[in-house]
Amino acid sequence: MGYEQVGSSAAKTKDMYVILKNQILNTEVHVYSATANKATRARDGKSTATHTNLCQLKMYNSTCLVRRNFIAEIISANGDKIIARSDVFSAWWGDSSYNTANTTMVITQKNKVSSYLTMTNAGYGLNSTK
Repeated sequence: MGYEQVGSSAAKTKDMYVILKNQILNTEVHVYSATANKATRARDGKSTATHTNLCQLKMYNSTCLVRRNFIAEIISANGDKIIARSDVFSAWWGDSSYNTANTTMVITQKNKVSSYLTMTNAGYGLNSTK
């Protein structure tokens, strides 16, 4: 399999139901839980609070389902630093309705030296107008 997912049911609910899709060639993307507008990991990759690894997108086009606020990151091979990071999903979404987001988000990176991961709403959900 091309991904690893922890603690999430595939059944749709009225709560948050976000499918993440990795569209970065030869790059593993880690998805972690985040507080409302703040990542739970510091920029240097060290934990600033308890964080949960929600899933790992291990290859191009791999997907996972996320049911809570998250941040996507590319971590160095030895795990000691963050190479690139997305916005926290709730901040990207822009309001509290992220809690009921039902959509697919595509994760990309402009080039291998960029420290920013782009999330694009692919619009496959009931309330994916963002």
